[in-house]
Amino acid sequence: MAHSIITHDDLIYDRGIVDCLGYSALSENITEEELKIYEEHFGDALKGCIHFYVPIEFDLVDDGVRSKNEEYRRKTDKWMKDYLDNNDIEYYVLKGTVEERYDKMKEIINKLEAEELF
Repeated sequence: MAHSIITHDDLIYDRGIVDCLGYSALSENITEEELKIYEEHFGDALKGCIHFYVPIEFDLVDDGVRSKNEEYRRKTDKWMKDYLDNNDIEYYVLKGTVEERYDKMKEIINKLEAEELF
């Protein structure tokens, strides 16, 4: 995924670099030094993206892929939000139903394109 973000234009992902960094930061399988290398490697790619923060509003659904650990879910959410805030990364908050979030995302992207900011 990270390679695609760096090498392709006009992609929409439900997970991005900040997500990858967050899950890595809270993993027991990565060192602080490795995380710093990831951050340095993907720092420029973060600048060329529109970031959306989607706060936890719904109960976790067991999809057989994601962790069912609610504490881990909340920790990663907090880490990602803090990372965006602490690194002056502009982002837009999407709230509401899935449809409302999608519509708001499209509205923001269309507005930025019209203003030639993206």
